[in-house]
Amino acid sequence: MLEQLRYTPTKASEQRIKQMRPRGKAPRWSKLQNQDEYLAARALVKETLG
Repeated sequence: MLEQLRYTPTKASEQRIKQMRPRGKAPRWSKLQNQDEYLAARALVKETLG
């Protein structure tokens, strides 16, 4: 069924997909664990999921 699907994404959809792609190199795991954004995200997940 999916092989027969014909889909043309809109310009807005293409732009959103482009914005979700990674930019630059990923930090090393040891550096990531010390970044404020990572620590805040980790705390939020822990608070939400317990």
